[in-house]
This record gives sequence, C-alpha cells and structure tokens, in this order.
Amino acid sequence: MNENPARRIFVRASLLLALAFLFWVPFGFRGGVTGDAWILFMQAEQGSAFSDTAATRLLLPTAWVIGYALTPGSFIGFNLLLLALLFGKSWLIYLILRRFVEPLAFAAALLYLFLPVDRGIFYLGALGLHFNVFCCLLAIHFLLEYWRRRQLLAWFVVVFAQLFAVAASENAYPLLALAPVLLLLLEKRLSRRWLEVTLMWFVIPAFYAAWIIGIILLFPRAGQYQASLAGVDRSFGAIAEAFVAMTARHFYDFDLQLPENALYAALAVTAAVIAFFLLRSVPLKPPPHPWRWALAGLLILSLGIALYLPTTLRHDPVRTAFFSGIGAALTLAVLLWMIGGARFFPWLVAGCVGVFTLPLLAQHDATMRFSERQQEALLALVESVPALSADTVLVLFDPERELVRVFDSPIYPEYMVPVAYGDHSLRAILCFSLTADETCEFAEEAFSAPSLRTFAVQSPYERLVVVEYREGAFAVFDGDWQGYQPRSRIGERGTGRAAELFR
Repeated sequence: MNENPARRIFVRASLLLALAFLFWVPFGFRGGVTGDAWILFMQAEQGSAFSDTAATRLLLPTAWVIGYALTPGSFIGFNLLLLALLFGKSWLIYLILRRFVEPLAFAAALLYLFLPVDRGIFYLGALGLHFNVFCCLLAIHFLLEYWRRRQLLAWFVVVFAQLFAVAASENAYPLLALAPVLLLLLEKRLSRRWLEVTLMWFVIPAFYAAWIIGIILLFPRAGQYQASLAGVDRSFGAIAEAFVAMTARHFYDFDLQLPENALYAALAVTAAVIAFFLLRSVPLKPPPHPWRWALAGLLILSLGIALYLPTTLRHDPVRTAFFSGIGAALTLAVLLWMIGGARFFPWLVAGCVGVFTLPLLAQHDATMRFSERQQEALLALVESVPALSADTVLVLFDPERELVRVFDSPIYPEYMVPVAYGDHSLRAILCFSLTADETCEFAEEAFSAPSLRTFAVQSPYERLVVVEYREGAFAVFDGDWQGYQPRSRIGERGTGRAAELFR
C-alpha cells in the first residue's frame, strides 16, 4: 500500500526541523545576543523598533519584534525564530524545486541548511536578512500555488510576503525578478496569462522601489548607509577578483574544522544519517536537464553576489551569502548527482551534510562564547553598581580599551546597559579618557557625548555615574566635578534583570 502523501510530507518536514534543531543542542536558546541584536532587542522591548528604523527599510525590524513577542524579556524568542527561519527557508526551497526536479529538491534544501558559506548564520543581528530570504521564498512558493489553483488566498500571501521582503531589504529584488521564469517552465510558452500574472507579480516590488527612490530624492540622508558602502574601487579588475573570491567561498574556500569534542562529532554523524534516510525517501529518478539546473543555480549565486560587488562588503564573509547560498546549494546538488548517480547520490549529500555540520557548530560556538563574554562583563557591572536611579548617565571609563574589545564597538553599551538594568531611561556612554577624546567631553559645566540613540547626550554632573573598567572589574570613579555625587544615584539592591537574562 502506498504511503499517505500528507504523512510523508509531515515526516520529511519534521526531520528537516530536527536537523536544524541539532545546531542548538550544545548551546541552548538563552544566549547568543551580540552586536545589532542588542539594539533591536531593546527597541522591540521599548516598542520603538519600527519608529527607529530607516525609511527605506520600513519593515526590517519585523523579525526582532516577532522574536521578542515569542518570549518577552528573554533572548529565547530570538533563537527560536532563527531556528524557525533556518528550517523555513530550506523547506520552501524543497517545496519550490520539487515541482521541477524532485530528486534534487530535497538535496538542495539540505545543502542550503548546512552549507557553511556565510559566517554570520547564527548572528542574531542578521535575523532581518534571514526573514528577508524567507519572505522571498514564501512569495515564490505561493506564486506557484496561485498559478496552479488560481486561489485568491494564495495571491493574498504573495502580496504580503513580497511587501515584507522588499520593505525589509533591497536584497530581495534579484531573486524576486527571477520568479516569473519558473512560471514559464510550467507554461512552456509565452501566454497571455503568464504576462498578466507576471505584471501582477511586479506591482509590489515596483511600488516599493518607487518609495525608496522618492525617499532618497526628498531626504538624501535616508540613503546614507548605502552610499557609505560605495567608497571602493569599482574597476572591472577589482570587481572580477571579488566575484571569483566570493564564488570560491561558496564551494571550497571555507574553514573545515575537526570536531572540538565528542558531542560535535556525534551531532555531525547524526545529521548525516538523518540526511541519508531523508534522501532515500525521495524518488531518485534522473532529473531532467541537470546542466540547466546547475546553470540556474550559478545564476542565482551570481545575482546574490552582484548585490555586494560594488560595495565595501564584497569581501566580507558575514551576512553576504544568504541569497547566493541558494544557488550554490542547487548547483552542488546537481554536481553530486552527476558524480554519484542515483546509487551514490544519498551517500554523497549525507557526507557533505556531516562534514558541513562541524564548521557550523564551531561558528555557533564562537558566537555563543562572544555573547557570554559580553554577558559576564554586564553581570560584573551590575554586581559593582547594583541599581541606578532613573535618567542616570552611566559613563564606562575604559582607559586601556579592554571593555570596547569585549563589547565590539563603543555604540553597543548604549543598548546593553538599559537592557541589563531593565530601565530604558538610562544612558550609557563608553569613554577612553576623562578629559576629552573622540567620543566624550568633560567640560566644566556638563558632560557631553555623541549618542546613536539620541544623537547627543548632554548631562549635568549631578546625573552622572562614572565607573572605571580594568582587568575585568568595575569600580566607581570618584571625580571632583562640580555636583558629581555618584553614590547618591546608586542603589544597594538591583532588579536582578541581568541575572534573569544571562543565567
């Protein structure tokens, strides 16, 4: 008796989700917040995420708002959402490709999940880009559903998925532009219906592109970030060199590491075994026109790379391969099929999954260790300064520049400290000198410093608390500024927020 198709789909989806879950087995879901994730966590908690975002990327904070809403006041929701997006992107790749090349569809989905091409996969500050890719794939999947069933509900999903994709990042446009080609493969001719659906498909992307252009023309500063990335050599030779280097990174130029402990090795073997049995459950008939699909994968890869070639990010291995990795996975799946045929194809893909698991676990491990160092520093701060009065300006004096290496940038303490104390009225500034430096000025009347949150902080010394950081410890600094009385703003008992978040 034939197996129930719905049950078969459920089992495959469950096993793919289990494979994604393996990445969190050694680490849990409580940590991992670093970099921009601090900013978005605080903004989501404060309810200002959408009002603080760029006018050209109106819906970029959506992922962090969802993650915070899953587990308010905790980092767990961010991790759960990342897990869901990693699974969701791979599953959608399978659903899209199985209409055309069933044997390669699941292999491409597996390889995309495990391909260690990007070193920012577990960086929670990149949730918005993961969400961006997910929305693009969701829109394409429901475009195909609409083409098959002509249901308005499917088109409703298309419209909203497209809107969330293009309003999160302009990176969505190349992949969305390719989608009507899939309809041509189904229709096999240029028909009136294909033209009508294609025109409908481009309405939302065109509308939002006009919005972006209008905003930049009216408010040139709105495109300041993108303009700042353009200061790079854009000669043909430089771009070609970057293209070759980025392409190579997708297939062989990444770090393959031996397991650091037995658990990592066990997880790699587990992933390979699950992948093998998943592929054995798929009909392994020869795919039609495999070289065409290899070239299609290279085209997707190239378009994903092209986004970054004219920018300073073209050699950055972090957050630059989320789109191009789709093409790399498809091309690699075709190559493995052509090498192994139906007999050895599951073994080759499973072997790649097992090998690729190790650098991904190492990447997640490095992210968690970096996050833990930041959390340890914040816990040390809260132990030294248990509580602060509302509207206090906390100056983190870092004369040896030790703390800035832990926090990665002078801007992040502005968000870390309010989160650690659970008080958004606090302002935190990192300073390297108690006279004047590139960030801080201790004038006779008041303290001032630039601020990412409020453009500038200006405070009388009555509101100031200065703590000095040396060799991993904080101590309240007793200065002689007029009106400076730090201990009057320091409470004896804290809220316990930091311990609740980090332990």
